[in-house]
Amino acid sequence: MLSSISFDGLSAPLGQFGGIAHLQCTRSRISPSPGLNAAISSQSTCPVRIPSQSSESPYYVDEQLVKSILARNWFLKHPHSRVDKVKIQEASDESKVSETNNGGVPEGPPSTPALSQLKYSPTQSCIADIEPLHKYSVSKGRRNPFESEEDACADDQDSQIGLFSGSERGKVAPNFFVVRDDLLHPLMGGNKMRKLDALVPQLQGEGVTDVITCGGMQSAHTAAVAVACAESQMTAHLLLRGERPQILTGYTLVCHMYGHVTYVPRSEYADRDAMFAKHVDRLSKRGPGKVGVIKEGAGDAFALLGLIRLVDHLRSLPEFRGADPLDIVVDSGTGTTAVGMALGAALLGLPWTVSGIMLASGTDYYTCQQEHLLHEFWAGHVGTKTAPPRLQLEWIERETPRKFGKVFSEEFATCQGIARQTGILMDPIYTLAGWEVAERKAVQALEESRESKARESRKVVYLHTGGTLGLFGLAQRYPSAI
Repeated sequence: MLSSISFDGLSAPLGQFGGIAHLQCTRSRISPSPGLNAAISSQSTCPVRIPSQSSESPYYVDEQLVKSILARNWFLKHPHSRVDKVKIQEASDESKVSETNNGGVPEGPPSTPALSQLKYSPTQSCIADIEPLHKYSVSKGRRNPFESEEDACADDQDSQIGLFSGSERGKVAPNFFVVRDDLLHPLMGGNKMRKLDALVPQLQGEGVTDVITCGGMQSAHTAAVAVACAESQMTAHLLLRGERPQILTGYTLVCHMYGHVTYVPRSEYADRDAMFAKHVDRLSKRGPGKVGVIKEGAGDAFALLGLIRLVDHLRSLPEFRGADPLDIVVDSGTGTTAVGMALGAALLGLPWTVSGIMLASGTDYYTCQQEHLLHEFWAGHVGTKTAPPRLQLEWIERETPRKFGKVFSEEFATCQGIARQTGILMDPIYTLAGWEVAERKAVQALEESRESKARESRKVVYLHTGGTLGLFGLAQRYPSAI
């Protein structure tokens, strides 16, 4: 008979220094937390209240705690991500991108400024003149995980020499950095892999043979779990909400290629506990083994560990230098990534602020989620007697708020223009929201530095959360919009 354990930081306290909560469960009782949609719809008030936070300092600097967290096995062999620098320029009227037919996509509010052709600036010290006045220019970072730190730093210094030439030299223009987490993995780059970074080795250490998780159609989370399990000699069982589509594409296709997919009627899917119990019972009849149940979206306190690891890596980069103030922007579904980034900055004493773009709900939900995650993490790693740090985290709306999952026709053209100019692929549901806010913040930072006559503007960093395979599903929904 298969025994089952639930991997869910919200169901039980975490073990000291990152030991995951593991509950020995009978087939009739398992307790994964509800998924994102259920959590948002059911949580009108926040049931978790953390101790009063200190108002004196946003930091709880504990290098030993961070070292203890980092001294573990990880799924990602290295925490490195390439960092690109995007320079924003005004687009001339004649170079604006023409509007596309909406292809059945709802018309929406005015889109971001029209894009122009790319002025591309690779990381070389000698660049020929290219015509000026374009919307975006990009300098691609050249760090790769096999370089030594000395070589990586040398590459970064070289990339800043002659970055823009000709008529651009000496001009000051808004710019922001892009942490290319979308390139972490050939298929599953982005925050989904960061959230699984500590969890997958822990599953292996617990002797788990089969992993169950769930998600909607085109779920990046379920696809990431399937790929990670396959690469780690575990079997993924994926419960997808709804009916099998006529054509498999995007993340749904990845799920089928790497895992075992079961489509669950929406009425059954609404009760996550009963749904998981049913399928654990089904697996238990197949023979010996152990089942791990991962909550929908992996949005729990254990997922924060991978984000803390990312923050520790970013502070070592010459682009950022730990002592420099940063404004980090991240698009947010469950909010876990934003909380993890802010917590990592607080534990390391970094003067970094994090802006989480609310995509799936309002401020009440995200504030509750922040308190819940921080409470669970703190109880497991520090204890309940010491108050957790005051996170430098703000929750803000996207440029054009809307119901989650809705896209506007102009946004396909915007994503297309960014891709053609920079080589960076966005999607209109998640990552475009972060890009738009990062662009606005970069312009504001430059204006503030001019007013204060500061030597340089505040650095803005956008964390690319991946998810671009979702474009395949959107292309099926709106075939003539692209």
